[in-house]
Amino acid sequence: MSINVGFSQFNIKNYHDLSDEYKDKSLIDSNKKYIRLPYNEGELKIKNTLDFSSQQKDSSAIAISLKHLCQFYGIHRKTDSLIKYKQIIDKTYFQYLPCRQQYFYRCNISYYYYNSSKFDKSMKLTKEAIELADKCKFSPSDAYQILIGLYRLSGDIQTAKNTLLKHSQELLNQEIVDSVDVHYAYNNLSILYADLGQLDSAIFFVNESLNYKEGFDSYVFLLDAYIKTNKSRFKIDSLFSVINEKAKTTIARPIELLNYYFISSEYYISIKDSIKAKRYANKAINLSVERNENFNIYKAYLLLIKVEMNENFNLVDSLTKYQQLNLSKEAATEIRELKVKYDLQEKEKSISILNTKVKEGEIQALKIRSYIIYGIIAVVLGLFLFLFLLKKRREKTLKRIEDLRNKALKAQMNPHFFFNVLNSINNFIVKNDKEKAQKFLTSFSKLMRLTLENSQEEYITIEQEKNFLEHYLLLEQLRTKNFDFKIEVESHINETLIPSFLIQPLVENSIIHGFRNINYRGELTINFTKQHNKIKILVKDNGVGKDQSVVVNKTHKSFATKILKDRIKIYQGKVIDNSLPNKGTSIAIILPIKE
Repeated sequence: MSINVGFSQFNIKNYHDLSDEYKDKSLIDSNKKYIRLPYNEGELKIKNTLDFSSQQKDSSAIAISLKHLCQFYGIHRKTDSLIKYKQIIDKTYFQYLPCRQQYFYRCNISYYYYNSSKFDKSMKLTKEAIELADKCKFSPSDAYQILIGLYRLSGDIQTAKNTLLKHSQELLNQEIVDSVDVHYAYNNLSILYADLGQLDSAIFFVNESLNYKEGFDSYVFLLDAYIKTNKSRFKIDSLFSVINEKAKTTIARPIELLNYYFISSEYYISIKDSIKAKRYANKAINLSVERNENFNIYKAYLLLIKVEMNENFNLVDSLTKYQQLNLSKEAATEIRELKVKYDLQEKEKSISILNTKVKEGEIQALKIRSYIIYGIIAVVLGLFLFLFLLKKRREKTLKRIEDLRNKALKAQMNPHFFFNVLNSINNFIVKNDKEKAQKFLTSFSKLMRLTLENSQEEYITIEQEKNFLEHYLLLEQLRTKNFDFKIEVESHINETLIPSFLIQPLVENSIIHGFRNINYRGELTINFTKQHNKIKILVKDNGVGKDQSVVVNKTHKSFATKILKDRIKIYQGKVIDNSLPNKGTSIAIILPIKE
């Protein structure tokens, strides 16, 4: 009876009469097939082999099954499960793994850490894997692939080159030369020489690799070298044709296809062929998503953003596509930063246009406003620079990078709001109403200080949010003069934490749309209450209501409101709209209390 069937159906006869070598090989072959299965099916089958091995009290089989579970969870990005079984192996079963499986175990965990940007841990495990391969007398080519990638990420290309040259010589000195290993080693040398700008050497080693194996990847590396050495468009297009023909007849590894897509998209961006650049970027996205490789998803989306920024497209389209994929949040950080940078540029243009409209007779007032406006720009740019430098210092930790993304999104305020407030303060100055000018200038400065302080925190207290809203609404009253407001907070929840800048978009909608064309006094109420283990925030106004607001503002599209809804989903909250037709609006936000 087949050992593979036995492992899956628990009906192996005379199991203990089989040789250890035969049992281990059969188990490895079985689990390799299971790793390629969909998540639920693959997990069940590998766990079945683990249960069977445990029943037989076979430590080697248990160790092998645990190793394959770790590999399986690494592929599917199930961190908690991977760490759980890794700890079991490290504590009890590592010694029972055959030497080659110990090596592959180290490589698998190292590659998981590499793809999770935990490069120090990846480097440590990779070096341990190479030592194991040397001890067990086989080629550590897989480990060297990871090692070279780590050196490249650190910028130490020279060390990577020297390491790989030594490894290549070791491969050639073996009694039986493994042509596949030499092929990949030469391809990697081609990449490193290209990184060093020694492009003739890069082309030389690509051609050398073709002497050992005519692989799809060699032609891709040759394409990269041709592009970097500025070969003629004719030669590059001819090589593209060769590669596309190879793709039809050769089964290329996913990593080789990804490299091809990245190189092709970058090239077509450089020659401003947006259609082809976007086509290859989307291919890279689809393949990276299929393989659950967040780092490559991130790289592919950056390419797509480059294309769309060059075409002056709306970046929101790409961000929406990313969110629809339901991927992990870490890979979107730099894309969000590009979005913030783009918005800052647009705000600066708006402020510059508004400044040119100021009358010549208001020179003194213009100076005051200019100082304040330029100060605001400096603060916003300084905040952006601070967030960027903070990201670099925090060991590139993906969770904290996500925090910076949220903070950058919070730092958005309409430049028209700033201008209108400053214009109102200027009117008080012109009218020599010093008391009101001082009052509202003080409130404006406090609002800016709160904006800067709160933008550095993902969560703030309800008391802090109340203070921010009071200053914001006071300034809006100065501008519109047609509404009153009231903020009520249950006393025992003042120090409860909520996400910062959560309420302002709803309040802004009430003022801009609800109170715009009313012929009576507007009333805005904001209530913070606790209901069981949740916080309820109710924003209510007596404006024209949703139906009339849609008629009056039918062309308005609130990007801030969309961000608000997306953030509430992230924080596992919900929005309840209790508004009645033509009777104002009543919106409730329900959030779990942060522990």
